[in-house]
Amino acid sequence: MVLQNDNIPGQTLSHLHVHAIPRSPDDGFILADPAKLEIPFGVRAQQAAQIREVLARR
Repeated sequence: MVLQNDNIPGQTLSHLHVHAIPRSPDDGFILADPAKLEIPFGVRAQQAAQIREVLARR
């Protein structure tokens, strides 16, 4: 799964975007290096903790 947060140019609402990517052996798919993502890991970890906290209240 690939998770993309926030808005991109041309979008007016911040939103959560999840990709479920079907996989098969030797399909050649390579996930982007997390170290090269625009949002630092610490920020993403904090966002994930906030999401878990909200979901736990439901």
